[in-house]
Amino acid sequence: MRFREKFIFTAGSIFEPAFYDHVLNAKYVDSLSADSDIQRLNKICDYAYTHNAFYRNKYSGTLRGLNNYSDVKDIPCLTKDELITMGSLLNKNCFLVALASGGTGGEKTNTYLDGNYLLKRYEMLLSILYGLGWHIGDSTLALHPVEYGYFNNLITMLKGGEFRKIFFDFFQQYILYGIFHNRKNIYYDSGVFEVEREVEYFSKIFKSQPKLLLSRPDVLNKLVKQANTKGLRLGNLSNVITVGNLITGYSLKRLRESFNSRVYNMYASTELGYVGVSCDYSGSSVHIDSKSYLVETDRSEDNEVIITDFNNHYMPIIRYRTADIGQLFESKCECGRSGKMLRILGRKDRFLLNKQGKKVYGLDVDEYLDSYSSLWAYQLKRQGSGKIKIIVRPKNIDKIYAEKAFYSFAEAFDIDESLFIFDYDEAFEITASGKFCAIV
Repeated sequence: MRFREKFIFTAGSIFEPAFYDHVLNAKYVDSLSADSDIQRLNKICDYAYTHNAFYRNKYSGTLRGLNNYSDVKDIPCLTKDELITMGSLLNKNCFLVALASGGTGGEKTNTYLDGNYLLKRYEMLLSILYGLGWHIGDSTLALHPVEYGYFNNLITMLKGGEFRKIFFDFFQQYILYGIFHNRKNIYYDSGVFEVEREVEYFSKIFKSQPKLLLSRPDVLNKLVKQANTKGLRLGNLSNVITVGNLITGYSLKRLRESFNSRVYNMYASTELGYVGVSCDYSGSSVHIDSKSYLVETDRSEDNEVIITDFNNHYMPIIRYRTADIGQLFESKCECGRSGKMLRILGRKDRFLLNKQGKKVYGLDVDEYLDSYSSLWAYQLKRQGSGKIKIIVRPKNIDKIYAEKAFYSFAEAFDIDESLFIFDYDEAFEITASGKFCAIV
């Protein structure tokens, strides 16, 4: 075992004797708990009701003593506004880390983790990475939007007096990830979706010859499309993990073939951590970590994804509305795993309506149009007039080719193509966290 790896496992074991087993021993994960979802949910609900005034006021005793799955539906869901309220009421005198959400779904909020859960989340991350064959110290590269850059946020944190966060973010990015994980960061701005920059970024990526590449799938797929269109030869990567955006089957296939790599997608968030990861056979669906999360969908709200985190005791997140729309199903996967799987279709407030009033989400758009390799980037913006503005890149693309693709999409999903307005010059709309979305 290398020094960096040995140091991390030794340090982790000081605080959690089973740290090594949690990360490396698959049998331990399988036998971690015989508890059912209901038993685990009862434990977090009991703790929340006993220790958290917010939950006592919100649920007035209805939170406890669940007997079966139908009882879960009686627990009111937690909204983002309520999460913000809860955070403002917490006692912050103990050791805490505040993780700020990117604000994709509206107002930004902090999720507070105490030392125990901070270590647990780190265990969960390492178990995923080690499951891919990566080890602490292996060369790693992360392709991040500039909005994630430490020094880009430093002045804002200083003005807000967030000194604890300043220290933690520095430690995490430059000490833990930088020195021990051997991770280097490459930052991109929103202009990467507007112009041709594939040579610039891939030269940086392959210069460090990373064993693991972490990226959002939107930017990576766009760069690979450009490279493939121009016949640019790409190097090999051992593993690629994408997180933060929707990914299609076409994208997975394209990335695997272009990098001669294993490519996995992760469903994760600041509020909840690492909810699920795909495998070699699951496509755009992920295997849910059922030991740590209860995942539901609300049919009355277009199958909005609702998640309970069994591990965050300091700031319990129980039946949290994620504002993501998804398909939840039980499956026996070709990888050999059985259990719940989740496929995210898009954000709740970002959709198109077809002629029958059925909602069409971002994954529908991307899955259909991703096969058009010369369409590097596109965005559909609903207008107040009912029209749909379609912004397309590159600007010099054959307009007949581009418009034919969208008219074909409209026919496939029964959308009124007369609503389309094509624009090859308007800038794309990017979220506060640097995310690129097909529908805005």
